[in-house]
Amino acid sequence: MEALAYAGLIRGDGHLFTMDDTTDSTKNLAKTSAVLGSLTSTVPSGFTGKSYVAANGTTNDYPVTMFKAQQDITFNVWTDTAAGGTTADEHLVNIFKTNTHANSFRIFRDAGDSDKLKFAISAEDASGPTNKTSSLDIADPFDGNFKMVTAVLRRNPESGETTQALYINGVSQGTATTAHIPDPSAFTRFSLAINPDEAAEHWEDELDEVQVLPYAAPVAMILGWYNFGQNS
Repeated sequence: MEALAYAGLIRGDGHLFTMDDTTDSTKNLAKTSAVLGSLTSTVPSGFTGKSYVAANGTTNDYPVTMFKAQQDITFNVWTDTAAGGTTADEHLVNIFKTNTHANSFRIFRDAGDSDKLKFAISAEDASGPTNKTSSLDIADPFDGNFKMVTAVLRRNPESGETTQALYINGVSQGTATTAHIPDPSAFTRFSLAINPDEAAEHWEDELDEVQVLPYAAPVAMILGWYNFGQNS
């Protein structure tokens, strides 16, 4: 998966983030209260010294220095989580500025809306979680078997392209074009697998092949990732 992610770098400028090379990283992700910063010396291949866990109870943050102005973003992850049913929103990832909705890129299972999986992006001046926000919402796709979740943000779509796209197992689940687009250079937090609002971790022991990439992956590339993962 990491080599395939590198193949797309011609499409973007900046760091790519991958995690899958230690038992305490995204291959069976331990609760952050158990990690307590033990990954500080771990640098996954290809990430040039930018990867670490800054753990404090229920925080699981990574550096935002990888994000650049006008940068597209693709987030890709494999998860074998079970069907939903918790009382708190379960964030796969939330990258944001100041609060958890303004200038944000977030993927979460919404406990207040039938556990739907949502990929939401919000403008820098969004005053609330639904203000100046575009959200792609689908029924909870999880059943305890591995699924590949891919979310794409394209800041400057060209003819026939969209701002936002969500895929499960390489198959499009929806697209949108919106003016409510975050500025990656203004991100201040990159939180993985926790709900920053409620200080609660989720997805422990359920993630593999986490990737944050500085380009908008096209459909054929995403399907190739899924086919590779299924056969690896």
